[in-house]
Amino acid sequence: MSKFPSQLQDKFNLRLPHGMRDAIAELAKQNCRSMNSEIVQILHDAMVNSGIGISHKVAAGLDVQLTDEDTFLWVKHLQRPEHAPELETLGRVIKKMTEEIKKSQ
Repeated sequence: MSKFPSQLQDKFNLRLPHGMRDAIAELAKQNCRSMNSEIVQILHDAMVNSGIGISHKVAAGLDVQLTDEDTFLWVKHLQRPEHAPELETLGRVIKKMTEEIKKSQ
């Protein structure tokens, strides 16, 4: 039986001070992310902002695999009318990257 990509990722159990879990849950909800994705983003931002050595691949998100939940949240987020410009921009970026990939083959 094959494993899902999320089952192959590193795991780390974390104890949070009282109230922090609820604060993270609220922040994740505001940003249309899962709690896990929100915590990963907070850690990523802290590492980048503090100058801690982080690979360019990780900084660019190339080593990060989205879960089905993450993908669903992105689609749900981008389907809102106020996010039409973001969706249009994302479409242009994907089209440009696709053209560059085709040229390099």
